[in-house]
Amino acid sequence: MSKAELMRACERAGLPYAPIVRPDELFDDPHLNASGGFTEITLADGRKVKTPTLPFEMDGRRFGAELDLPVAGSHTRALLAELGFAAADIERLAAAGVIVAPA
Repeated sequence: MSKAELMRACERAGLPYAPIVRPDELFDDPHLNASGGFTEITLADGRKVKTPTLPFEMDGRRFGAELDLPVAGSHTRALLAELGFAAADIERLAAAGVIVAPA
């Protein structure tokens, strides 16, 4: 089958597919855009961007983004505390620049 024939066969059968494209062409894909194949996230600098979702559905809906991407170091204090570091030790590490831990 040619690429066009295979795409028509997939369409007739109701099978999801996408031709292989360059990453920058992905966001213009009519099937992904029509089927909810993208979700929006907010980057650390406040910009909102769309990103592809996983190609799975459960109970008729796609999985989207649950959370935005965390800022570097945003969980450092909590993780170190869970590992048993005392708050004063965490503060000393942050003050010395050993860890990234925004206040």
